[in-house]
Amino acid sequence: MIPNNVKVLHVVHWPKSGISKLVSNLVCHLDVKFINSIIVFIIEDAVEVEDIRRMSPNSIVISTDGAVFKSISKLWHIIKKENPDILHSHTLIPIILCTLLKRNIKHVTTVHGEYPFLSKTNGLLGLKAVIFKFLVRNFCDKVICVSEKIGHKIEAIGLDKRKVLVINNAIPIRDVSELCHSKKSVRESIGIKDSDFVFISVGRLSYEKGYVDLINEFYKAFQLNMDVYLVIIGDGNEKGKLLKIIDEFSNYSNVKMLGHIYDPYKYLCSSDVYICNSVYEGFGLAIVEAMNCKLPFVSTDVGVVQNIVNENMSNIVVNNTTQMSQSLLYCYQNRKNMRNIGELNYAIVIDEFCIEKMANRYQALYVDLLQH
Repeated sequence: MIPNNVKVLHVVHWPKSGISKLVSNLVCHLDVKFINSIIVFIIEDAVEVEDIRRMSPNSIVISTDGAVFKSISKLWHIIKKENPDILHSHTLIPIILCTLLKRNIKHVTTVHGEYPFLSKTNGLLGLKAVIFKFLVRNFCDKVICVSEKIGHKIEAIGLDKRKVLVINNAIPIRDVSELCHSKKSVRESIGIKDSDFVFISVGRLSYEKGYVDLINEFYKAFQLNMDVYLVIIGDGNEKGKLLKIIDEFSNYSNVKMLGHIYDPYKYLCSSDVYICNSVYEGFGLAIVEAMNCKLPFVSTDVGVVQNIVNENMSNIVVNNTTQMSQSLLYCYQNRKNMRNIGELNYAIVIDEFCIEKMANRYQALYVDLLQH
């Protein structure tokens, strides 16, 4: 018998990330006849509350003023009030909190990336690794990995394979035809001509995204090409450093930093090639969103990239963040072929990264957990 009205309480830390958007989209695509979902966002900066409300209007927000573990008592009261059947944690802090507060509630966690601390044995990162491994082995009923690659890494830490399930991340597929037709006006709004060639990247302006190297590699490839632009969408703690690098090339101002934009699709649809220059990446949801906009991509070998390249070998993978310039130059020189690559990427998204498929798998997991 299939249980009705299974109540799942998601706990998410670090709201300005692909994880937050993913969970919000997942909840919207679960069958409400069977799954009652609640999202609790734990934030450290009250300024972000409005962003969360726009992304997920019915969520619960716990503001910690920079001290995450202030959230323990607040989360305890929420769990007591809502009485969920399943706690679903996302990243390390929520795993710890849910373990402390779960009582007899089933606990699922999703591993959203190749967490750098997993391979460490010393210092703070080594301590994080010890805590993570202990908790997922002993206090999680199911561990979801967002790619096969991450699944293999999680199994390698000694976790029972029966506990591990791979469910690829996915996105709501959007019809982008109208956005593609507004390409000229979108470009004009940021000072780019319709005939120019545009690279774009979306992500936090932080070390792991590799933007310092990306800007330097872009300038190395195109300092003499005034019809090539790099558009970066995002905000973060390296913004000042990136602006300083751009200022050093003041005679060549073809890098556009647009800040954080909640829905970047119109800019993606107005670009020619997507770039991911990350040192490490969870899944790489921004790459899939770019593919939805019919873009080819150049990327380091992170997240789900290798799976996609197995399907469409025309996308370009580089070995590290300082080997990007030649690949960017290749895209520019072969720009007439880029559109065909983007069309094939769009077909891959439709077939493999549709959020309805992901939601069905999570729904089956929740129901199965309560039946056994």
